[in-house]
Amino acid sequence: MTTTMTTMITIPIEINGASYSPEFLAAVEGGGAWSREARMLLALAAARGVKLDEEALILDDVRDLRARRDALTGRTRRD
Repeated sequence: MTTTMTTMITIPIEINGASYSPEFLAAVEGGGAWSREARMLLALAAARGVKLDEEALILDDVRDLRARRDALTGRTRRD
């Protein structure tokens, strides 16, 4: 029996100086509300020169992403 191992190399992709992994960007490119909010947040962060923690973003739900976006724009929301 022969066993082969494959090593995956992650090459970060830069968006206006901030680098994100291809796996994270693939998740953001998906469909749905989370991906839409994440794309808006990344675009806003890139425009402001802010690097976001992709591990924290993956764990965020849509409301968390909106709150991060509001924090970057200085807006407050009333629920």
